[in-house]
Amino acid sequence: MSQIVCRECQRSLRYSHDLRGKKVHCPQCKTLISIPLLEMESYLSEVQEQNQALYDLLLQEWQMEAQAQALAHDIQRLPENSRDRQQRIEALRTRLDAMFEMKQENRRREIQQLERQLEALRERLQIREQYRERIIQQRLKELIGIKPTLQDR
Repeated sequence: MSQIVCRECQRSLRYSHDLRGKKVHCPQCKTLISIPLLEMESYLSEVQEQNQALYDLLLQEWQMEAQAQALAHDIQRLPENSRDRQQRIEALRTRLDAMFEMKQENRRREIQQLERQLEALRERLQIREQYRERIIQQRLKELIGIKPTLQDR
């Protein structure tokens, strides 16, 4: 079982893993909620650990998507040529424009975060290269059963 928070009413919901990638209604406010796939869930957890601000923006993005889907659902139920339908379509178009801008900015921030991670990996790779012989010698001793000495540490 995993948990997700309804973006509309903030209720914490538990769901079984077989619901991943599907949509369910919040039992409290009836908002349609997309259950994240495992990959997205683990990605969001990783982002939250590394960059709370980006995590909050990604959640806001997801909330806006849910609101757009709800508005689209309402539009589909309105009469084809009604004035209310046209007004809601324009509201949806405006919302989608704002969402597009937010998503673009979020992707830029994700790229910046990935670039920082990549730089850290490059630095670790260089350090590892400096200790190449020591690492190989220590691993050799481990594999053939020689206990490490104080000099090996």
